[in-house]
Amino acid sequence: MLDPVVSMSELRYKIRSNSLVTSPLDGDAAQVASKKPKLSSSCSPTSITGNSHPIKSGSCKEVEDDLEFLLKNDNQLLVEETMKKYSDELSSTLVHMEQKLEETLDAIMSKCRPMTRTEKRQLQKLIQQLPKENLVRVVEIIQRGRPAEKPCEEIFVDLEKEENVTLWRLYYYVEAVEKAKMLAQLQCSTTPTS
Repeated sequence: MLDPVVSMSELRYKIRSNSLVTSPLDGDAAQVASKKPKLSSSCSPTSITGNSHPIKSGSCKEVEDDLEFLLKNDNQLLVEETMKKYSDELSSTLVHMEQKLEETLDAIMSKCRPMTRTEKRQLQKLIQQLPKENLVRVVEIIQRGRPAEKPCEEIFVDLEKEENVTLWRLYYYVEAVEKAKMLAQLQCSTTPTS
């Protein structure tokens, strides 16, 4: 999963620093121009260990070769295509991971006990106190699993009619937001001013 991120990061760094971009000698020009790029991503996410760097460890030699070729060839279109490829690959991996995470959270929340009326009322109050930027995620949680509706400015939710999984997902999300706010306030109050 990290291969495209690392590759793009290194490519950007190398392009910025121009550490490998040099004008090839006349004899090398024919050799560089005749080499075809290998644009493959054979590096598997399972090959990344906690202490390893996928490109430095040699587990992604092909990606490193692609970067070397792109930097030496100085072909902007090819660089952009490769970066787009890695970006698209990373994006699809992240979408897949997000789907799996949502499924896992739903499975975990399905084991929770039914929420009481008092808890539902408390949840309603907590949701109403959320900042606007956090309400977007609340809407996503509520609309998850529902048929797609037309976008609208306001939605009305009856917590009494919501599924237990949705209620607990909302509860833990609101709790996480509250804890994050408290940590931010604590950090601001303990940070020395100069």
